[in-house]
Amino acid sequence: MADPEVVLEVRDVEAGYEDIQVLFGVSLAAHRGQVVAVVGPNGAGKSTLLKTIQGLLRPTRGEIRFRGERIDGLPAHAVVERGVTTIPENRLLFPEMTVRENLEVGGYSRRARPYASQSLQVVYRLFPALRARASAWADSLSGGEQQMLAVGRGLMARPALLLLDDPFLGLASALTGGFCRALREVAEEGMTILLAGHHVRRILEMAGRAYLLDAGRIVAEGPGPVLLRAPATRKALLGG
Repeated sequence: MADPEVVLEVRDVEAGYEDIQVLFGVSLAAHRGQVVAVVGPNGAGKSTLLKTIQGLLRPTRGEIRFRGERIDGLPAHAVVERGVTTIPENRLLFPEMTVRENLEVGGYSRRARPYASQSLQVVYRLFPALRARASAWADSLSGGEQQMLAVGRGLMARPALLLLDDPFLGLASALTGGFCRALREVAEEGMTILLAGHHVRRILEMAGRAYLLDAGRIVAEGPGPVLLRAPATRKALLGG
């Protein structure tokens, strides 16, 4: 049986800000329909890695391939057009627009527009709370509802690769299970998800593949639940 399609491949990437190098020879891969996690201590380079993949930073060395095409030299908007969507840590919602209007903005691109109605129903199925509050202003939502809206808006773009930075930030414990189920369902339908953040247990428990990033280098990798129990993870995150 052939391997699933490699959607994202990061090869020996080095990147940073002006004269400060943050990433050192980082390599990882994500296949179609896979949930991949990147975890590590504060300052390890997780957000820098996501920004480099999405085209906000250009690597000084190495290459990034999306569906076989090199994208490391492309501007961020061109990366988005190819099917990469990012949900940033700060969500970037439009507070004076309704939930539905925020979602509709997410589906406005040329590649997503023909499927907008279908995508909206998918989002409402995954996050019923958004259907119930479709007419509410975005800034009236709870933190967890805003996170659902941010992910829902990202799904409206119909990406092949969804990048999530700290996806559980502001999410109440009661909502976490449903949120995780929604992400797994999206992956089962063929979307690739790359998660990075500080909620290590939650992220690793749902990841088919995971990478431990420490001081800008990948120091361990494996299935998420296995990496969660690995001594290297404990050492990197707890210092011993």
